Amino acid sequence: MAAASGSKAFNLAGLKAAMFVVDSEPMVQWLRAVPDAVSYRTGIMGLLATREGFLHCTDWLDRTIETIQANVDLLERELAEKLPAVCFRRGSATYLAWLNMRALGWGEDPAAHALEHARVALSPGPTFGTGGAGFARMNLACAPETIVEAVDRLRAAAQN
Repeated sequence: MAAASGSKAFNLAGLKAAMFVVDSEPMVQWLRAVPDAVSYRTGIMGLLATREGFLHCTDWLDRTIETIQANVDLLERELAEKLPAVCFRRGSATYLAWLNMRALGWGEDPAAHALEHARVALSPGPTFGTGGAGFARMNLACAPETIVEAVDRLRAAAQN
C-alpha cells in the first residue's frame, strides 16, 4: 500500500486531499474498512490542486527539493565552522533538521534557551518525546541567509 498527497510538496494541507494505492486483497479490505469520513471529506479544490501539482508542477518541486538540499548542505557547513558542538543527522525527504544541542549545556529544552538568548525560534525537542531532551528542530525551508543568521546568533549565545 502507498499513501500520497500534495500536502507537503505543494503546500495543500488545508485543501484535504490524499490517496491510497493498494495492490492486494488484504489492503483492499483494510481500505474498505476505513471510516466513510476519510473519503467524503475530500475537498474538490484539494483534488484539483493535487492533480495539477502532480501533473504540471514537478519541475517546480524538483527545484524546491534542490533548494532545500542546498540549505541542508549550508547548515552542515555553518555548524562545522561556527558551532561544532551542535550536530545533526541528515534526514531524508524533509525540510527539518534535528539538532543535537546537548553539548551546549542549554538543558532539556535548548529551543527555549535559543529563543531567549539568541532570538532564534526552534521547535523544542522534548515535545517529540522523552528522547528529544537536549534536541531542537530547525526548519530549513527558508532563505539561505536566514540559516546563516540563525547559526551566527546561536554561536553568539553559546559564547556568552
